[in-house]
Amino acid sequence: MNEPNSLYSILSPTTASSRLRRFGVFPLLSLCVCIVTFMSLEVRADSSQHITSQELTLRLEKSLPAYAVFEARLLEAEADVEAAKTLPPVALTMDREEVFVSGEGVALKNSLAASWSLDLSGRHHLQVRSVRQLAKAAQLRTKQAKHLFKVQVFRIFYSAALARLRLESLQQTRAPLEKLVERLKTRTAAGDASGLDLARFELELSEHDENIAKTSAELTLAELSLGNVLGAAPGQRLGAREDLTLPAVALDAQAQAQIALSERNDLRATQSMRASGHSLVQSSGRWWVPTLDISAGYLNTDFGPGSGPGADVAHGYLVSVGVSVPLFSRGKADKKRGQARMRLAEAERALLERQTTAAVLASITLLKSRVQRSQAFKTRQLVQAVELAEKTKIAYQGGEASALALRDAYRQASAMKLRHIELRYLSRLAELEIWRATGMRSQGETK
Repeated sequence: MNEPNSLYSILSPTTASSRLRRFGVFPLLSLCVCIVTFMSLEVRADSSQHITSQELTLRLEKSLPAYAVFEARLLEAEADVEAAKTLPPVALTMDREEVFVSGEGVALKNSLAASWSLDLSGRHHLQVRSVRQLAKAAQLRTKQAKHLFKVQVFRIFYSAALARLRLESLQQTRAPLEKLVERLKTRTAAGDASGLDLARFELELSEHDENIAKTSAELTLAELSLGNVLGAAPGQRLGAREDLTLPAVALDAQAQAQIALSERNDLRATQSMRASGHSLVQSSGRWWVPTLDISAGYLNTDFGPGSGPGADVAHGYLVSVGVSVPLFSRGKADKKRGQARMRLAEAERALLERQTTAAVLASITLLKSRVQRSQAFKTRQLVQAVELAEKTKIAYQGGEASALALRDAYRQASAMKLRHIELRYLSRLAELEIWRATGMRSQGETK
């Protein structure tokens, strides 16, 4: 039994010696050497612009243009932390008082003091902790967004691989079709075949060329998209050196769901957000502890003219302690805000847990189904299509089958090969859905 990829041998013509007589042997060999040399240089130049999935993973760990957006979104959360950490400022106060009797100053007092508010309740520490936990939740959500971005890049990578494999398949199956058309032209000219058969195969070749042009355009767009997302120069194409082999399916759905519930960054972010709300509620419970306003400084008093310079100037110090009594503010706003944050975090976590479990179970089921379909397709439909094409070719050469039957067999074999590539691609997309649902590519990746 022939391999599924041996479609070229199925439809290849058996006679080509008539063309060799039209050219000399040495010019023909020279032409072949030039063509092969040019093609090898082109392949080497093109292959330098292709990357494997391992190389893609390494590139995703480096700096990319999209990462700057994720990092910039965290700056506001970091600024909130710095603002919360800021202690009350030290206030400097300078006073000057002068007492006049009968229009004449008899006492002059100058003072310079520094004052500072002292928080004895611990509210500031709890509020800083709340903001830190809120910033941590933002960081975890950013990690999740970055992971989803990587999954999307792999999707573009697999799309580029799909377009490349489809184009290669179409180019491989075009050669025997073109030679069959040439053979029919010779037979039609000799009266051994009808012009209608030739017209049918020429139309088939035109449709095949149209598919090649369409797939080539799709490949160009996919490689441009991959190059753009990986930070390549504008207009630079980056291809995928990937055969879309079937992924492993030995996954325990329940175990993967439990791992996802503990590892997904957006789920962990809800824990940090709830802790932030709890700290805010704690800080509101310290409303009854007063804040001390302490000030200390230097003062002097001039009591008027005396017996000598400075004789009537008295020096001293001042100390002041003030207490702010929270009669009107009892931390109700912070308490409500903290409770709302805790409730939102709990609701988001419950919803995410439900969605994550369903998504993991569905994606693993989908992967197993697609892999089984691809394996069954390769061993059944693809082999059957190749065998049918072989039998139809033999029957056509023996005059037992029409050219139309051979064309249909060729078309079906070519379509089956493209379908097999598509099934492998769909299996890879199902694996990406597992990555998306679990929040990681392998256990422990997100930590």
